Amino acid sequence: MDDKNLKKVKREEIKQFTEEGRLGPDNQYGDTWGEAVKEYLKKGYREDGDESEVVAYGETYKVLRRRLVTGFYDENGGTLFEVENKRLEKEYEWLMDGTAGDAAEVPGLPDPETVESSEADIQNDIADMPVTEIKREVSLKDDNSVNKADDAKKKYESSLKACKPHEKGYFEGPIMEHMFNRFEEDRGFCEDFLQGHKTFQKCIKYMIEKARKSVPKSEMQAMVEGSVYLEWMEDYFRKDDKVEEAKRAKKEAEDKVKREKAAAERKAEKKKEEAGRKAKAKEDPAVPVPQKKAEGPKELSKKKSSKDMEGQMDIFSMMGM
Repeated sequence: MDDKNLKKVKREEIKQFTEEGRLGPDNQYGDTWGEAVKEYLKKGYREDGDESEVVAYGETYKVLRRRLVTGFYDENGGTLFEVENKRLEKEYEWLMDGTAGDAAEVPGLPDPETVESSEADIQNDIADMPVTEIKREVSLKDDNSVNKADDAKKKYESSLKACKPHEKGYFEGPIMEHMFNRFEEDRGFCEDFLQGHKTFQKCIKYMIEKARKSVPKSEMQAMVEGSVYLEWMEDYFRKDDKVEEAKRAKKEAEDKVKREKAAAERKAEKKKEEAGRKAKAKEDPAVPVPQKKAEGPKELSKKKSSKDMEGQMDIFSMMGM
């Protein structure tokens, strides 16, 4: 990717809907996105795999379930919004109770008539809380967020340092700057990034697979927009693939054991065959070894006459000997 062009790319703010903590219109899906979420809960939430597609109001939405949040994308892969998985779990349970009805809006949203009173109740609770407790609660949260961001940055730097020269270009320069900004903005993303099984090498493989799917099979190169590139990178680290990685690691360990066992068996078989040949050689009568014909004394070569040496270079005469 061209670093000069990538510097111009600014990641649009992604709308996030949380389980709790933010009341009012900012935490409501709205009619269109609410329908997309409801269709996902009905048809894709319990399906195997992390990726699915749903259709709402004639529009196609791609959905990717990660460890902490689920992302909703347009049909071209552009990010629209994200929903915390804890919130989706509650909404799914409510929807499957059978009390919602087909026309009901997705649950987990505050009733518009009670939003103002709910916010007033929260403000009253805060007002009654001792100032020292409020400060302590906020400072602890801030400290945790800062620590997570610092830890994520340290892992990024150490991972980049361990990369091979041809791998570093995927993560240097403006890409690194973007990721550090994301660490500062999103504590949940820090936690995703800090997962032990997440590596830069696997991230590269994930993005290459994404790029390969975006072009015809006959193409040997894919041109990817900077914003899409960054989304793919974040998708990899957010993707909830811990179980998948555990299965892959288990299979690789089993395959390694099989290979080592097969190699040991081949070595033992070879050793057994060698031992059998040696034993057979001892049992069979010795084969007489043909004797070499005795050679007589070599005749001294006659000194070549000057006549014999015509047309040849006499090195000794050239040296004055």
